[in-house]
Amino acid sequence: MTETTSTLLQKPSPFRLISNHRRFTHALLLAPILILLFDWFFHDQEIGLTVPAAFFALGIAVLLTGRNMHGNHKINSSVIIFFLLALLPAIEDLTPLSFLLAMIGLIILTFAANHASRKDPLSWLDAIWGFVWRIPLRLFQDLARLPRASRRKGKGINLRGLERTWLVPILFTLIFLAIFQSANPLLDQWLKSLDPGHWFQVSSLTHLLVWGFYLILIWPFLHLSRKLYRPATRQVKSQPSKIIEILKTYSLNDKSTLLSLALFNLLFILQNASDIHLLNNGYELPAGYSFSEFAHQGAYALIMATLLAAAFILAFDSSKASPKDSSKDSPEDGTEKSNDKPVLIRPLLYLWVTQTMLLVCFAMLRLKIYIDAYSLTYLRLWLLIWMALVLTGLVLILIKLLRKRSARWLINANIIATLVILYGASLTNFPLFIANHNIEAAKADPDKHLDARYLVELGPYALPALRNLESNPDYADVKRRLNWHGQHPANLSIWINGFEREIKREQANWRQWNFRRARLISDTE
Repeated sequence: MTETTSTLLQKPSPFRLISNHRRFTHALLLAPILILLFDWFFHDQEIGLTVPAAFFALGIAVLLTGRNMHGNHKINSSVIIFFLLALLPAIEDLTPLSFLLAMIGLIILTFAANHASRKDPLSWLDAIWGFVWRIPLRLFQDLARLPRASRRKGKGINLRGLERTWLVPILFTLIFLAIFQSANPLLDQWLKSLDPGHWFQVSSLTHLLVWGFYLILIWPFLHLSRKLYRPATRQVKSQPSKIIEILKTYSLNDKSTLLSLALFNLLFILQNASDIHLLNNGYELPAGYSFSEFAHQGAYALIMATLLAAAFILAFDSSKASPKDSSKDSPEDGTEKSNDKPVLIRPLLYLWVTQTMLLVCFAMLRLKIYIDAYSLTYLRLWLLIWMALVLTGLVLILIKLLRKRSARWLINANIIATLVILYGASLTNFPLFIANHNIEAAKADPDKHLDARYLVELGPYALPALRNLESNPDYADVKRRLNWHGQHPANLSIWINGFEREIKREQANWRQWNFRRARLISDTE
């Protein structure tokens, strides 16, 4: 290699704004494009389809600026599939839950694009939290590092290369374009029709501040912090929650554990036996007890007892480990070392977990009875979902005990179960489900009034149920039992026509378009 060739190779590339900082350069080039795109999406516009579109555009930018683009590593295709699946609920219908899932998918894609993968859901959760709280600071941290980086040899701002490479081509291209515009009517008409100033108008200082806000939000995705890319080598402690730590400070020795489990099992047997007795008698309550208190408030009390029982179960299980064993890391397979303990402790622990699961089932049954009597609402439906999640957690606790899994395994399994349930909930049309349930319940009970005011308060997404109630002759008797509670207009047809107009108006603007409303429109046509 000649001296001249060696000198040329040592010079920083003129195509990099920051020499030897290619990722930083790409981030700087993509940031203005994303800001203008976000401005076109959101400035003085209603939100809807533009939110998942913005996430998708930012995801493409993440792949372009990530470290995978500049190395031999390839991003795992499963991560891209996970990101696209995370966007689907927001396309179906934009809600806080679907927005949260899309954000989680984008953050995981950002980590994967920068070789910052994690081993399990708990590590991902820890990394996502570290990323989120650094979002407002990341841009300012990079700006603070620029002067220091410019003093390093070969890593300064390559303004000379930028000038020599881009100034003359861009300047003369604009000159030729102006000349051709005056000589070519078609080109003149096309350029005037573009009118980019009409698309991206900076109307005020507030508008500029919004652009700055966009830059602060998108920059951490374009230039991932090295603290997250190369986190400090530390183990995430697989400790129970604080309440379990408080319980462990008290002497949970063999005798106290055995006595506690015996008493708790006895108490739970009495509670579950009383529920079974009431169930067999058709829930005939003693004098002085209202059915509402039994079904509604009793369900809340049983769930509180279940959560407390779950905390005790984890405390009892973790107290079996000796101090010597607890100081060591869990084996890689996620199992725990067994310890010699009284023979009755484990059977009593299994029995208590099973009884706690039965307690949740009775709490769900009480809530179902209350719903059958007083109709279904958003709060009662979410409470049922929460109970199902608690029951899933108890099943996982039982698996942990039987297979001697670690507390870290239990946390990871609960995170996965929670995400699966929330993902399914984000794709479900709850207003339609609630409306159909209440209408069918009123049809099954000829003495039951249907709360029409709550039906219309569910909004346009309950439209198929309202239309079926209005036009289906099988529901004529139900229509006569509609209770409007003073709601005006007290006419189902007027509400249906209003919801149809509202849906068509929102779908006409592509920024507000979503798949759920599109299906509702197709049903009306």
